[in-house]
Order: sequence, then C-alpha cells, then structure tokens
Amino acid sequence: MEEKEEILVRNGPGWTSFVKIQKEIIQARIDRYNDKDLIAEQILTLGDLTPYQQRKTQVVTPFLIEALNAIKDGKYGICKKCSQDIPVARLRLVPGALTCVSCVDVLVTKNKQG
Repeated sequence: MEEKEEILVRNGPGWTSFVKIQKEIIQARIDRYNDKDLIAEQILTLGDLTPYQQRKTQVVTPFLIEALNAIKDGKYGICKKCSQDIPVARLRLVPGALTCVSCVDVLVTKNKQG
C-alpha cells in the first residue's frame, strides 16, 4: 500500500512538530560541520581543512544559522526574497532553505549572466 505524504500547511496542524524536527536537523548539521575535533585533526594532518570542510564551515553554516534565526523569529518556510511560502517538500530536502525554488532560479540565472 502506498503511503500518502502528510500535507503540511504553514501554521496548520503538524507545522510546529515539523519545524521542531527541522530545527534539530539544522542544529545537528551545524554541529557536524563545525566539529572542533575533526577540524583540529584536518589541520594537524593536512595543514588545512579539506575544500569540502571549508565550504561547510564558511558557506553552508551561515545559511543554517540564518535558518535557525528564521525559526526563532517565526519566519521559517517563508522565502526571504518574495515572501511566499517555501514548499514543505523543499524544506524537507533542504532544511536550511531560505528561498523558494523560483527565487533560487532567478539568483542562479543572474549569477550566470555576470
């Protein structure tokens, strides 16, 4: 039997539980990306962080922190560019998403054009 995906609506039934889970996921990623022991080990053995670790600590972590702030401010799931709801499917896939897919596409197109 096929499972039906729960339909979540911002501030509707289940939203608070969903956001709580997302917050835990986001915090776990921040903790993992900024693990002091892992960073110390890489610096000791490699002389620097791997490019992957650098990206996670320097680029991804600030977005995740911004997502945690959006949760705290009651704005999680609202696109910071167009103020429309970010689809729950996108939030499940990218818990730290700050923009909807349409706005990301616009940003990517602008960046490609120079």
